[in-house]
Amino acid sequence: DEGYLILTEAMKNALIRLLAETPDTLTARAIPAPYCEEETIPYGKLVEMRDLVDHAEGWHFVDKPFKWRFPHYVTADGIGSELTYEFDGRNFGLYYIADKDTGMIELTLDGKETKIVSTWDEACKSYSRGSYAIPFKNLEKSHHTVTLRVSEKKDAESLGNKISIFALLVGEN
Repeated sequence: DEGYLILTEAMKNALIRLLAETPDTLTARAIPAPYCEEETIPYGKLVEMRDLVDHAEGWHFVDKPFKWRFPHYVTADGIGSELTYEFDGRNFGLYYIADKDTGMIELTLDGKETKIVSTWDEACKSYSRGSYAIPFKNLEKSHHTVTLRVSEKKDAESLGNKISIFALLVGEN
């Protein structure tokens, strides 16, 4: 409590000083040009996983927040759990939990190309967090189907094969 009082007093004094320095009139400023043209900015959306697990065997909804950042997520029941999602767009990614016991997920695009994403890295030894990967980029702009499957593979130092996902990332441009 003593520390909070000291911090409050310091902030109060700083605000008094800053407000005293505020000019009586403000001058208009031009908004700078954007860093890049609008058409080069990748637009997309987050697709919440809770809306997808109703018809997916081997996945279930977890109705509790993770680290106060995302209010809920879904988790797979184990190796081989699959989920299929269809989207229109040019980019596809995952927003997932990285933790000491997370594994790898296989993503198959349009039944042809498979990529493996590891949801574990060295930082997982110390703390868990939200992370993301965008394994499919600059696709032909059309309708796509992606299948997510929990892999039996995992990093050597990971303690498991767990997969938990907050949302899918779908880029439309």
